[in-house]
Amino acid sequence: MRRETLPPLREDYFELDRHYHYVDLTDSAVRRVVVELLEAHGYRPYRYSSREVILGTYLPLTVDTEKRGYCHAGNVTCAAMAASHRVVLDLDEFLIIFDRDIKEQK
Repeated sequence: MRRETLPPLREDYFELDRHYHYVDLTDSAVRRVVVELLEAHGYRPYRYSSREVILGTYLPLTVDTEKRGYCHAGNVTCAAMAASHRVVLDLDEFLIIFDRDIKEQK
């Protein structure tokens, strides 16, 4: 469910050929489940970060379906820029990407 402080997703998001996604996951338990789901499909944290740091932050999770990696937004400014461009997904919207792009890669 989209937080009311998060702007609505741009209407053409799912038609764009994007491979890099920002995912708003504020609940740490949900964040852990999503990371485990990604890892079960061969995704790994980017080498410059660790799984523990990614799980411990409040910044949006970033998922690259082309490089099969995940991390978090670099800082608050990066997260704010993604939000202002209306490209931050909530969990339900990310699950559409997961079903469409990630499940099929395995």
